[in-house]
Amino acid sequence: MTKRHLMGQLLRLVPFGISRGLRQLHRGRFLTVLTYHRVLDKPEGFPFDEDLISVSSAQFRQPLDFITRHYNLYEFRMLREYM
Repeated sequence: MTKRHLMGQLLRLVPFGISRGLRQLHRGRFLTVLTYHRVLDKPEGFPFDEDLISVSSAQFRQPLDFITRHYNLYEFRMLREYM
């Protein structure tokens, strides 16, 4: 069992209200980095394994729209200057 899988199992045991309260308590104190590898619309005749594509551009737009409405986005350059 991977650490990621184990953490997912543990978080399922925590009631939603408690985990939501913990997230709100620490809001603004942490930097969350989301990574998407290979955002790509699969071209016709794609010669590689389809699992190499993480999401299509349409699938990427949905969470990105939510993130831009509810969070502050920063470029890596800005973070580097801040640190």
